[in-house]
Amino acid sequence: MLGGSIENAQAVAVSDAWFAAGGTVTGAPGVVVGTPVSLRFTIDVGGAFAGGAPFNPESEASVDLVVSGPNGAFINTGSTINKLKPTGFVTSDMNAFVGDSFEMIMKLHVFAGAINATKPGDRSSVADVSNTSHLYVDVLSANANFVGSGGHLYASVAAVPEPSVYAMLLSGLFVAGVLARRRARHGLG
Repeated sequence: MLGGSIENAQAVAVSDAWFAAGGTVTGAPGVVVGTPVSLRFTIDVGGAFAGGAPFNPESEASVDLVVSGPNGAFINTGSTINKLKPTGFVTSDMNAFVGDSFEMIMKLHVFAGAINATKPGDRSSVADVSNTSHLYVDVLSANANFVGSGGHLYASVAAVPEPSVYAMLLSGLFVAGVLARRRARHGLG
């Protein structure tokens, strides 16, 4: 929080986190090098922001992704978030071949600022984006995978239903069965 007699004095906190990796498109058994595939690069970021006047976000975060591949293949995309838009999600598709290798650089930039102003909300701000930026690389055909140079699979994870969902499904089927039996017994069906 800023205080004192310096009008419109500013304080700024900035943090950057970088991620760099490589990866290769590998084919499923029997798929030869050079088979065409389509890749989807997905980045997302989300955070919690506080401070600033109601329509004046004093803090924000941005995520940028640069991907370079063979034969001049290139992606440069990003998303910016703040308290007015707390999540960002961007996808970019690229054609590739089994055996192609790619280099990826991702940067997360976080900014929080404050102004010694007459509005109390502008005197402090908070940006929390811890553990919220992700990179996924999906092969849009079933014949290949994208494997990172360290062996990591960057594919997005399919949603797995919680056990409570199965319990509700079974209880719903049980109730439907009881009602059907009751209707059949009383001649209502």
